Amino acid sequence: MNKKYKKITWKCGECDSVQESFSNRRWDMDMCECGHSGLDLEEYYSRSMGKVIVIKEEILEEDNS
Repeated sequence: MNKKYKKITWKCGECDSVQESFSNRRWDMDMCECGHSGLDLEEYYSRSMGKVIVIKEEILEEDNS
């Protein structure tokens, strides 16, 4: 059985740069280009700073082949 994880595509409300965050990466705060906004997406929680605007949320599966 493949493990599922979440992907969030978001943009900064200040500089409008688009970023992607993945719940299968640990201890990884994804920051925008200007450094004003960030999103740390983990398996059991998420935390954000600044003006994170969520564009899209997806559930994906890891490929174990």
